[in-house]
Amino acid sequence: IISEVKAQLEEPVIPGTGEAVAPGSSPESVLQSALSAAAAQLEAKQALQAMATVRDAEEKLRFLKAETTFFDRLHDSVAGNEVRELQQRYEKAKNTALGGGSGWNCVVERPEACAWYMRHPDDPLSVLMRVVVVLPTVDHLKSFVAAGEERDLWPLWNPVVLPPGPAIISEQHNWGFVSKTNLKVAVMGRFLSVTRVQRYFSKERRFIVEETADLPEDHPLQPPSEKGQPARLRSEVYSVFARRAHHPSSVVVNVSRFTTPFRAPDMVLGLCCRVMLPQILNTVLKQVELVEDPTSPWQPRLRADATGFYHGFEEVMGMPHAAPSADPSRSSPAAAEASGPRRRQTVR
Repeated sequence: IISEVKAQLEEPVIPGTGEAVAPGSSPESVLQSALSAAAAQLEAKQALQAMATVRDAEEKLRFLKAETTFFDRLHDSVAGNEVRELQQRYEKAKNTALGGGSGWNCVVERPEACAWYMRHPDDPLSVLMRVVVVLPTVDHLKSFVAAGEERDLWPLWNPVVLPPGPAIISEQHNWGFVSKTNLKVAVMGRFLSVTRVQRYFSKERRFIVEETADLPEDHPLQPPSEKGQPARLRSEVYSVFARRAHHPSSVVVNVSRFTTPFRAPDMVLGLCCRVMLPQILNTVLKQVELVEDPTSPWQPRLRADATGFYHGFEEVMGMPHAAPSADPSRSSPAAAEASGPRRRQTVR
């Protein structure tokens, strides 16, 4: 399954425009057009699309035999720098989630679910835990994603997350944002997690790669340290949601990296992972069941789709769109707000 999904994500996941260089084009016009298009795509959080735009511009500049200064201006621009950073982050997310290697230790192996762990090869204080779940249909995948999308409902399925769930502290967008979460871990106490979420999607290949990583310390949205503030929990989570190309089922691949203050002995590490990984798998399956319960609080959220995220998800996965609800209370963002706590979000 991992090999199949990895092939689905191989470059180029977003095909180039394939447009020939228009007659009369100059290196300057190609450069300016690319910078304008990439900036708009980055604003819309379309990371892979912006990468494709820069890649196309490079090909056109080579066709025009442009001087190296045009390539430098492309790569050193604000958009070019952001594309390069996103490219590096995307590669890390993809390789972490789907990378191979001989260090993985299998804990669970079933036809519909598997789980492994390994000590991070470059950091003895970190452990990687990977779960792969095969869901029967893409509708089940949508339910799984909905459990994570409705952040104020996280405490219903994740006992570690304290109400009211993760709070968005950045400009809010379906495909990228910064969130702050208060956690309570048994025995260990309370923690604060501040993470940056970026989603990379391809309608052509029917997948979403989600990167959830600690917000850099020098980031302007990093909350200031305050006396009495809970300790920071350092973690990284990389997920791949994919609709299989020649099969009705869908796949979730999730890899979490946790860093401990000391190097746990192999026996202790193995014992902890053998306890935690089955629990993680059960949580994944529980999420789908909770969301698909007709009486669950997720159902009116899915129907209302106040932010447009589920419509976007359906587009990426090639799903037929559900007809708009005839009940106004289930179709307007205002009604969705009235039906229960919900984050406010600007949709682009």
